[in-house]
Amino acid sequence: MNEYFIKMVDAPGLAHMVEKEVLVEFSLRARNQCDRFSRCAGFLLYEKYRKYEGGEGSKRIFAKGHVKTDDIVPSDCIVEGKVFPIAMKTTIDKAIPAGQHHHGLSIQEINKICPDLDFRPRPKLGGLYPTNKAQFDALSAELYKRIK
Repeated sequence: MNEYFIKMVDAPGLAHMVEKEVLVEFSLRARNQCDRFSRCAGFLLYEKYRKYEGGEGSKRIFAKGHVKTDDIVPSDCIVEGKVFPIAMKTTIDKAIPAGQHHHGLSIQEINKICPDLDFRPRPKLGGLYPTNKAQFDALSAELYKRIK
């Protein structure tokens, strides 16, 4: 299945990245979404607004990546008391540097580039928003312009 996603992540996005690898976590309730994510062809990360020590979330797409392996691995991630015990190992292909995520793609820009996507980030089990390849490519191209 060649699915593409925008994956919502808590701020600060990619705080636990090592080299270009990072775990993308899910709750146990979102196990099916984790399975679906494991088979995706690519994803974009959208940092939710959340205050955290040292800042706040950007409400922007700030990174592009792909799943490294389709094996679900354990995670010890806890955000504001919410547990995310399962994860996928991923590789980040391109990302806006930490502290500069506000240069990413805003909700308004996402919907201008892909009006048929009608992206409205709201609580969603697993935080997955499906896109098609054309939408994914268009958003990726604009993100790459901002990274260079």
